Amino acid sequence: MLVLVTYDISNPRALRRTARLVNAFGTRVQKSVFECHLTASQFAYLLRRLQEERERAPAGSFYSARCYRLGAFPPDRLVVVGDGERTSVSPYLVI
Repeated sequence: MLVLVTYDISNPRALRRTARLVNAFGTRVQKSVFECHLTASQFAYLLRRLQEERERAPAGSFYSARCYRLGAFPPDRLVVVGDGERTSVSPYLVI
């Protein structure tokens, strides 16, 4: 399934850790937006890790991560306007 992951995090360290985490699962398409092609178990694992990162963030800091499950998404339905490339589906995910 295609999952769109976005985040807004105020603490610089938590921001870097979350960016590194999500980057292992997908392709950065904007500064804090990633397209991830995941299995159900990979998605569940990503959610657990995001929750762990949220819990590690300093008290009082803003931490918001959102995952939008777009389901099966044929590549011909993605339209990119402006700069950037279309992401491709890889049969392998290396973590």
